[in-house]
Amino acid sequence: RLSSVDYNFFIVALIILILNIFMLYSVLKKTHNSPFKHIAWLGVLTYPLYLIHSGLGILILKDYINESNKFIILTTLSCLMFCFAYAIHKLIEIPLSLYLKRNLRALLKIV
Repeated sequence: RLSSVDYNFFIVALIILILNIFMLYSVLKKTHNSPFKHIAWLGVLTYPLYLIHSGLGILILKDYINESNKFIILTTLSCLMFCFAYAIHKLIEIPLSLYLKRNLRALLKIV
C-alpha cells in the first residue's frame, strides 16, 4: 500500500473505467466530429504523464497524504501532474519531434 489512507474501491474503479472509456473513444478516432474533440488532446499527455507520475507523484503522496487531506492532495497533485505533462509535451516533445523529423529526413537522403 502507498499509505494508510483507505479508499473506496468502487469509486476508484469507476474513475479508472471512465478514464479508459475516454481513452478508447479517442483511440477509435470518434473525437473528430464529436462534442468531445477537445478531450482528444489529453491523449497526447498520456506518455509524459506516465513518465512523471510514479517518480514525482508517489514521492509526494508518501510524504504528505493523510486521512484529513487526501482529497486536497490528490486533486492538487493530479492537476500539477497534468500541467507538468502539458509542459513536457509543448516544450520538449513537439520541438524534439520537429528536430528529429527534419534531421532524419536529411539523413535518409544521404543514405
